[in-house]
Amino acid sequence: GDVARSYFYMMTRYLPVLGGWNGPMMSGGQLAPWALQMLQQWHHDDPVGPKETARNNCIFGLQGNRNPFIDQPEWVETIWGDGVGVEPLADGPDRPWYHDGRLHWAIDPAAGTVHVRVTDPAGRTVQEVRGHGGEATVAGLPPGMYIAVLENGTARRVLRFVH
Repeated sequence: GDVARSYFYMMTRYLPVLGGWNGPMMSGGQLAPWALQMLQQWHHDDPVGPKETARNNCIFGLQGNRNPFIDQPEWVETIWGDGVGVEPLADGPDRPWYHDGRLHWAIDPAAGTVHVRVTDPAGRTVQEVRGHGGEATVAGLPPGMYIAVLENGTARRVLRFVH
C-alpha cells in the first residue's frame, strides 16, 4: 500500500512531465491498466497505518509537502476508481468538469451555493471559492494538476484537473 500511494503521488505531482516516462508500467505518462489495477489492489489491501502517517508528517516537517493519498486515502478511488463512495452533488448526475479557468457542474441553481476547495498534489489548499449557478472561477493558479472538492452542504464531488 505504501508503494502504491507513492506511485499515485508521483502520478499527480509530476503530471506535466510524465509524458516522457515509459516502461513496463507506464506509457506516455499513463499507467498500464494492469499496473493501475495492481496498485489499487495494494492500496486497498494495505491501508494507511501509523508508521506511514508518521513518515508523511516527518517529510512535511522537513520539506513542507505531503502525500495527499496518505492523508486522504479515499482520493485513490475518487481519481482512478469508479467513484464508489463519492456522492454526486445534489441533483447533479454529471461529473464536474474544468475548462479555461472555470469549474463547471450540473446542478439546479436553486440548490444554492457550492463551496469549492482546490488543493495541489501535496495536499495544500491553494484556493477556496464559492460557486453559484453551476460554475466557479479558479484564478491565479500556476500551471499544474489540482484536485477540487465541491460541496453544497449535503453532498460532495471531487475532480482532478490540469490548469
